[in-house]
Amino acid sequence: AASSKAKANSSSGILGLCFVLGKVVVSCYSAVKADQSLKAYKSLPLYAQLSQLMGTWGLCLLLMAAVFEPAAVSSPGAFFEGWTTATWLMVLSFSTKTVLTMTLLKLLDSVQKNIGEAVAMLVIYFGQVALPSFDQEFEVNTFLAMLIVVLAVVTYMLLKSEKKSPEPKDRSGAKDCELGEEREAIRMPDAKARPRPPQRAEA
Repeated sequence: AASSKAKANSSSGILGLCFVLGKVVVSCYSAVKADQSLKAYKSLPLYAQLSQLMGTWGLCLLLMAAVFEPAAVSSPGAFFEGWTTATWLMVLSFSTKTVLTMTLLKLLDSVQKNIGEAVAMLVIYFGQVALPSFDQEFEVNTFLAMLIVVLAVVTYMLLKSEKKSPEPKDRSGAKDCELGEEREAIRMPDAKARPRPPQRAEA
């Protein structure tokens, strides 16, 4: 019985890890596509872009819920059953976070956004340590691990931005060559412009 329970726990742990990795992959892919869409249609105002993105997301979520849990979306009463104040606060916080993330993607570039998210990890950790409502204690190993992740993200993004930036071309050599050719042309005029030698009179 103990061995079967251990196997069940290990299998559930592996399944949970797969779900977490899948969520991260889907989240990163959707963030990249959203960044591309926001940059491609800069002429549209932010509220128009957000309404299009969130309308598409809501429609996809509704279709997925109709496939996996049709009873939950059969009526508004069934959908909002069990919703409490904490549920509404969670919806409000996630909606605010999504709007702020999309705003950062439109106003800033992806490099600054990723650096900001990496620094936000440290801010959240220090907030959990400092606030009395959390029982989190400061641990040097945890802090160093998070700092390594932040520095790795910052270093990778900075190196990536340096590779993308075009190197300035050195035009000094080309200008010197052009000036040399002009001076040579002034010193050696065209053959047609040279004065002809005087012709001898025929006897």
